[in-house]
Amino acid sequence: FSLLRPLSEIKIAEMFAEQKNYFSFFSSCNVNFRMNRNPDTPLWCGECAKCAFVFLCLAAFVPKTKMQEMFGRNFLADGTLLDTYRDLLGLKEIKPFECVGSPDEVALAFSLVDERGEYKGDICLDMFHQEASGRFPNTEELKKILLSPTAHQTLPDEFAGLIK
Repeated sequence: FSLLRPLSEIKIAEMFAEQKNYFSFFSSCNVNFRMNRNPDTPLWCGECAKCAFVFLCLAAFVPKTKMQEMFGRNFLADGTLLDTYRDLLGLKEIKPFECVGSPDEVALAFSLVDERGEYKGDICLDMFHQEASGRFPNTEELKKILLSPTAHQTLPDEFAGLIK
């Protein structure tokens, strides 16, 4: 069984946001994830869809100053990531190859980031408002669906409490 299967990617990010002890050395970047990685290489390339997605999801729950420490900069202020965020939102016809969440999860993450207010005026958040927010009008419903575990029949009862 998989303990994480009943959880959306954004729910996993919400749970991980509480694990501050791991912030300085975790990475999910597919570009920089190598067996023989140079220890001086940043943990996040800041260019791939996985970096953009993980930054956005964590930014929904982690203060901006801590995000910039972890990732080296503010990805939502990086205009080179606009098309990547458009892809993640499903505004283009191509879904990124990396393991990233659904457009609904991305829209919810943008909405949660917007609620925090720390990224106001950043180019990628502005793009979300101008191009995508109208496609996802019911973020309260998305919160109910995506921030709650789904029923999963193969999850043993003794582990179910770990994800609630």
